[in-house]
Amino acid sequence: MKNKISFIKLINSYKLSLLIFTILGFLIGYFICYGIINPYFCTYDLEMKTSLNPNELFTLDYFEDYYLEFDETNSKIEASNEEIINNNNLEFSFDYTNYNSSVGAYNKLIEENIGNNPNLKKLTKKKTIADIDYKNLVNNISIEEKENDTYIIHIKQRFFKNSYSTTNQNVLYGKDRIITYLNKVFVKDLEYISFNENVIDNSLNYYLFGAITSIVLFLAHIIVLFIYSLKNKEKEIVNIYNNETIFKTPFHKKYWIHSKAFLKNIKSLVTIAILFALMMTFKLFRLPSGFGDLGIGLTYLVFAVISMLYGPIAGLLIGFLSDNIGFFINGGGIYFPGYTLDAMAAGLIYALFFYKTKITFSKCLYSRIIINLFVNVIFGSLWYCCVFLNGFTFETYTIYLFMVSLPKNIFYLLPQSIVLFCVLKALAKPLERIGLMEEEISNNISLF
Repeated sequence: MKNKISFIKLINSYKLSLLIFTILGFLIGYFICYGIINPYFCTYDLEMKTSLNPNELFTLDYFEDYYLEFDETNSKIEASNEEIINNNNLEFSFDYTNYNSSVGAYNKLIEENIGNNPNLKKLTKKKTIADIDYKNLVNNISIEEKENDTYIIHIKQRFFKNSYSTTNQNVLYGKDRIITYLNKVFVKDLEYISFNENVIDNSLNYYLFGAITSIVLFLAHIIVLFIYSLKNKEKEIVNIYNNETIFKTPFHKKYWIHSKAFLKNIKSLVTIAILFALMMTFKLFRLPSGFGDLGIGLTYLVFAVISMLYGPIAGLLIGFLSDNIGFFINGGGIYFPGYTLDAMAAGLIYALFFYKTKITFSKCLYSRIIINLFVNVIFGSLWYCCVFLNGFTFETYTIYLFMVSLPKNIFYLLPQSIVLFCVLKALAKPLERIGLMEEEISNNISLF
């Protein structure tokens, strides 16, 4: 059966896609504004009153003197604490090479080991300051003089971005940290300095920017569909589904009969073993994502290929094995069955979108949306909070979800989808030649 392409038909067929792109556009715009535009182009405008010259206060020499003094104080605290620790035969083995190294862990150990021992109560906690690039900070500060010894200090938000503390399990807001930090730096001159703590945050509105990008992405999708319909106006769409070996949906008895056939086929088992070994190799390489301790890798590409070739049962099985075997290969870390369920869910999702069916970029995008937003964000954040945080609360869960997990998964959603589509399209013909993919499928991989 063949259908002629028309713009109206495409709009009607992809109304769900348009809705997804609209929501996705809002999320992308929100986090671009939150993580890139505001930190790098907007400022905190802090009002300060002082009889001193602020141009002399905000200098590299002044800040370096403060850091040296702070470091010297911490060294004395560390020496005193080490003496108490050694006298009480405690095993604290932290290497403090500068003022802010492992301070949170050090203070937490002190709290946990004090108990009722009067000698341990003499332990002094190490002091902490904001972990910032103060050299660039002082070079990028601008000062606006007003009247009556009053000045407006413009400080880039990137030096005091909002962050999430896994130690304290709360949000550290930049506009609060900047007051605390500058009060510590200018502690010797506080009698001359008065800060107006009503910090003006002149950042762009996240929701408005998200709405704008949502509209832009929606219109871009409409334009792509329109161009596609014009270029292929006389072209007919081939319906490749025959419900014998190629299926439009997984809700078909023969679909599941085919999906378990690999268990009795030696060639299939050997192929899966080879791909699984490649998948485990990719697990050893993980690139930093720039979002907390979350990383990015290429394992998902091999995983998608296995699920595409051998179906949902293979996807579930490989998901289970990859998480459990990967835990022992990588070493370290904490085993938690929730992550195994996530891996199995990912394998199932890839299979439902790619196994014995037409492959399109839309399906690549939809599969990554479900995995990124539901599996990685909603459930992944839940497992993280259960395993790594002391005491699970809904507040800490939502904070970690919105500040760490969701931005990372939104940021990499489109690139991951594009790479996945390119890999599947590139492998289609070679897989067809060796008898692992139907010719109708390999010949009809398209954007929509």
